[in-house]
Amino acid sequence: MKKNLFKGNSDFFFGLVVIIFGIIGCYITKNTIRMSSSRQMPMLLFGFIALMGLGMSISSVVNRAKEKEDQTKVDGKDLVIGILIPGAILILTWVLIRWLGYYVSTFLLIIVLMILQAKTADGKIEFTLKKVLVTVGFAIAVTIVMYLIFHYVFSLPTPKGIFGF
Repeated sequence: MKKNLFKGNSDFFFGLVVIIFGIIGCYITKNTIRMSSSRQMPMLLFGFIALMGLGMSISSVVNRAKEKEDQTKVDGKDLVIGILIPGAILILTWVLIRWLGYYVSTFLLIIVLMILQAKTADGKIEFTLKKVLVTVGFAIAVTIVMYLIFHYVFSLPTPKGIFGF
């Protein structure tokens, strides 16, 4: 007896949510960013998000049809550490962008996410001089690369915040 390809298929429905998020993101971007050159990158990003959701949904149905089951089970702790905390951090960063500016907020976001990743991967956070320097150095490097790309390649304006950059 064949399984229902959709009933209880959480990956399929999560893929649909991701598709809807990508479409809503494209719609909001199209209607809020006036300069077409400034909205190209967000539209591309939201388009890729929608495509990833489509791929996720199709893959889950194909795997279910082949009667392959996903052996990874997600518990509440994984949900909190893997989705809710990073999601809350991203929302907080979005709120802080207007106040602190895009680059300062992004710099802080990278540091916080690297600390969270270290906690998730190693089970602890090490504040050794080497770890701190690597984390801050990486955050600085990524922020500089983003500045160079956004400012010189795409000529995208970013919120300046209280620091003026």
